[in-house]
Amino acid sequence: MLSPTITHSQRRFQNAALLHRRSKRNPSRGTVARAHPVRRRIPTALQQHLDVLFPNGVAAHGEINFVNAAAQFQVTDHLIELIWENVRRAHFPTAPSRFESAFAVDTLDEARAFRTAFDPTEAAKIWLVETDSDGFRANMELLRAPGTALMTSYHSHCYWSQQSPDHEVPVTWEVLLTPPIRVIGPAE
Repeated sequence: MLSPTITHSQRRFQNAALLHRRSKRNPSRGTVARAHPVRRRIPTALQQHLDVLFPNGVAAHGEINFVNAAAQFQVTDHLIELIWENVRRAHFPTAPSRFESAFAVDTLDEARAFRTAFDPTEAAKIWLVETDSDGFRANMELLRAPGTALMTSYHSHCYWSQQSPDHEVPVTWEVLLTPPIRVIGPAE
């Protein structure tokens, strides 16, 4: 899935589509992506608040969509991300935070389709990554489905419970990957 960056120091993965696989017994060696503390200048009170919310730091998605609002490929808006995070914390605390995750898809065809949909230039590279877990699979279209506040709440609960709503919503699966994530190499 398109990911603005994996970590602050790994700029080569900027605008990359990630194709996920679960690691084998002897995982391949490669670059390891981790969550990181935010290193930009923000007011002390906000930095302290961020540190309370995310003591292990945030992934690129968190820095871009929660801290500085500089997303290049905007899949959803910042308020929806905040609602989703608050629902997760209140009702699904064992699910990974979107702000602490990188995003991937299951197949090369899905990675290509995502790149085509969100990067019309198709300049984003597709990287093969692996983790020690299967990741958290959910329908990202629920983040973009319009509706009332009640519908938004319902969609966020469906997302975090990994269920489909009782009404028609397109399906685009995303896999939330929590660090460490090993980058194996280009997928194509």
